[in-house]
This record gives sequence, C-alpha cells and structure tokens, in this order.
Amino acid sequence: MIPGGDRRNGRRLTPLRLDLESTRSSKVCAVADAQALTVSQAAAVCGITVHTLRYYERAGLLTDVPGSGAGRRRYGERELTSVRFIARLRATGMPVLEIKRYADLVRAGAHTEGRRLDVLLEHRAALERALDVQREHLAAIEAKIALYREHLAAGSVAKSHQGDA
Repeated sequence: MIPGGDRRNGRRLTPLRLDLESTRSSKVCAVADAQALTVSQAAAVCGITVHTLRYYERAGLLTDVPGSGAGRRRYGERELTSVRFIARLRATGMPVLEIKRYADLVRAGAHTEGRRLDVLLEHRAALERALDVQREHLAAIEAKIALYREHLAAGSVAKSHQGDA
C-alpha cells in the first residue's frame, strides 16, 4: 500500500493497492519510504554539513543514492550507514582518494572483501602510529602540568626558563 486517494494539503491520504504482478518492470521505484531523509536531514543525523555530504557524492565516495519522484535524493539507513563510515574514515585521517578506492571496492562486490580488509588494515596501522605520536605529545603536556602543580603546591614560583611556554 502506498499513499493515494483522498487529498489533504495537496497530498493523497487513502492507501492505494499496488498490483506487483501487473507492473511493467520488476523494480518498484518511487515507493515512498517514510524513513528516508533529505540531504539536509541526512547531513544533520550524520553530524556533517550538507556541503560535505554533497562533496562525498561528487568525489564518488557515495553513489546510487535513491531519489524521490521529484528527483531529490533520499537517504535510507543503508546510505546513512555508508555516510557515517565515510565520515569516520575522514575523521581518522584517511585521504579522500583512499576512501574512494575503498568505496569502489565495496561497489565491486563481495569478491573484493580481501582487498577491502587490506585497505582497512593499512589505515588502522597508520592510525595507531598517529595515536602513538599523540600519546607522546600528551605525555609531554602531562609532565608540564605536573611540574606547574608541583610548583604551585610548594608555594614557589619557578623562574622563567627559556623555551618554557
């Protein structure tokens, strides 16, 4: 059943019956998905901007987003899951070209799972290296905080040191 029949605010409200055996195509398009979101809604739900979401599409990271009858893109749960994962890869420093490579492998089918795994393993290794560097920076900052707390607790004011920020 899809919306049809009685009208209110220009929309049909009474359900119409779909006879799938009488359709000319095996595909049923333009069936309204109440859960599908507009571009702006999808961007908000995924925590990115509309500009970023459209960029993902232009860059080929996200393709085949279904459209409404009016040609507007509608994002279902499958597309939202993809957008969230792409955003996560970007947030962890994966270059757009590498995400495109990964997305192309996904679209190519299940036989590419081994190569997809390799892409993600390489990214994880790069991310772990970056985290190690960040941990070193954090340790230096923690040491400086401890030094200042020690000075303040002792009531002493350290003399200014060259290179002390």
